[in-house]
Amino acid sequence: MYPAIYNKDGSLKHSNDCKMAFGKKDAECPRCAEMLAGAPARSGWQKDFYDIKKRADAMEKAAIKAHVCS
Repeated sequence: MYPAIYNKDGSLKHSNDCKMAFGKKDAECPRCAEMLAGAPARSGWQKDFYDIKKRADAMEKAAIKAHVCS
């Protein structure tokens, strides 16, 4: 199965055996159970993803420029 994914504070997002698919939550998964009980979806992962991607793209451009100019 997939490795566990953790939040920044170290708490587990979903269990390794989570069977959530297409928005159907798995009652056996602790995080899905929280959401079934009314907990809001956690935000922030998408912003982090795009920030990391932006930095990686900038580093790649700088590396290409350094290679071409040398």
